[in-house]
This record gives sequence, structure tokens and C-alpha cells, in this order.
Amino acid sequence: MTLAILGGTGKEGQGLALRWARAGREILLGSREATKGEEIAATLNEELGTARIRGTSNRDAADEAELVVSTLPDSGHIETLTGLKEELVGKLLIVATIAWPPGPTSKSSAAEDAQEALGDTVRVVAAFQTVSAGTLRKRESEPEDVLICGDDAQAREQTRAVIEEIGLRGVIAGRLAQARVAEAITGALLKINKHYGVKSTGIRITGIETS
Repeated sequence: MTLAILGGTGKEGQGLALRWARAGREILLGSREATKGEEIAATLNEELGTARIRGTSNRDAADEAELVVSTLPDSGHIETLTGLKEELVGKLLIVATIAWPPGPTSKSSAAEDAQEALGDTVRVVAAFQTVSAGTLRKRESEPEDVLICGDDAQAREQTRAVIEEIGLRGVIAGRLAQARVAEAITGALLKINKHYGVKSTGIRITGIETS
């Protein structure tokens, strides 16, 4: 199953692309400008030692892939996704974007905004909100969990499966509205990073066993 990463030329997108490519997936690295996607993909393939990542435009990536991940920045992500609505119909969209700045749970999350903009023809799941780009770039890192929020049970499980391909543990955290909590946790992690002078704190949920 080909996987597309929209806005994939950013640090988070590059980290995810490397992880999934190392796990054996073919990756479409989407960018606003196809040439930038091609340049970053070439650099990542050199790091990998194999050509599993192909750079292209966000539109072509969304159209060709069976599974789509959005690492688009908050500014403009709804505009971009709305413009790709036709290409995303019938697909699972994993939203890693965070409504910025992360904070009060009284405002909707980036994933909720995406679902509202795209409608019921796209299954939206929130994931990776608490995982840093630094963690993703490491070949080996401390055990870390990824909170998965979504209204479609099958989509949540599919998301969990692809997360666990890359050495992280997916934890089902409830419906899509719970993505607000995941975003708020990210805000707290950024404060922790600053206080302790580090860049890649994450979370681990205790007391559960997952397959």
C-alpha cells in the first residue's frame, strides 16, 4: 500500500518518510512545489541507501496513494486539504497537524477541522501529535506511544497498524474530539523540553497491554 505524506518536506514529514521507508513502504513525499519534494526525496533516499521515497506535488501524492498522512503546517492546512478533497475521497487521512498554538481544549483540533472541511467521504484520524521530529529521525529511540483519535473504529485500527510498523506503539485514545487533549499534551511537552533543555520528550501510557 503506497503511503503519501502531504507537506512531507518538513521535519516531521521527513522523519515519518524515513521510518516507513525503512519498514519497506513506498512513500510519496508531497510538497506545494513538486521540485522541492523531488529534492528532499533524493536527499532522503541517499540517506536510506535505496530509492523508496518519491517526491511530487501534494495533489499528485494524494491522488496516487491509498493511505495519506498530513504533516501540513497549521497555517493553510485546511485550505490545502479542501483543495484536495476530490483526491482524498474514500481514503484514510491521518492528521499529524496541530492547531497552533497548542492549548485550550475549548477550541477544535486540526483533525476535527479537517474532518469538517472534507466531510464524511474521508475518514480522518488524529495521530503523532505528541511525537517530535527528533524522535522520528532516530534509528533507535526510547519506547514511545502515539495517541490515536478517530470516530471510525476500523480507521483507528488501520492507523495503529501502520504506526507499529515504525517502532512506535499506537494507543487508541477515543473519538476525534479527544485530539484536543493530544494537542494540549504537546503544549505541555514543549514546556518540559524548554525547562530541561531537551528537544524530544514524548509519552508512554502505563498499565495496558496491546497486541
